[in-house]
Amino acid sequence: EDAKSIEQQLVELSPVDRAMRSIERVLKDGFTAVVAFSSGKDSSVTANLTLNAAINVIREGFTCPPVVISHSDTMVESPVVRALADGELAKMKAFADRHGIPIEVRVGRPSLSACFATRIIGARALPPFPQLGVRDCSTSWKILPNQRTIRKVTARDAKVLTLIGTR
Repeated sequence: EDAKSIEQQLVELSPVDRAMRSIERVLKDGFTAVVAFSSGKDSSVTANLTLNAAINVIREGFTCPPVVISHSDTMVESPVVRALADGELAKMKAFADRHGIPIEVRVGRPSLSACFATRIIGARALPPFPQLGVRDCSTSWKILPNQRTIRKVTARDAKVLTLIGTR
């Protein structure tokens, strides 16, 4: 039987196994994995795959680079949603510590000038209305805090891979 390329081997695997192998490969290559975690279904699966890939890398005798969980606290979520996200972040930290995975959990927040109260009460912007489809809050409340985290990690580590969960 002819030797198959890595790509051919990956095509034959299930999507979960394919994702795990891909993450394992970049961890073995020394990349710091930054998981953009929103606490939704897609980012939760991405975090799960990354942490399990890190366990496999460690079990195979490789040094696992840091796994950074980057989360944005929009400061406008209900206390129940905030508590759920904080609980999941704490579980990931405990899981990583138990399995010897070097982990950093970073929670970013929007700048003071981008906060809901400052923008709306200060009359610099209108509240976001779903029917208008305007989502500048997604950028300033979620994306920019995550980008700040990624910039800090990139300044420290030469090789960084950002993982996001999307369908």
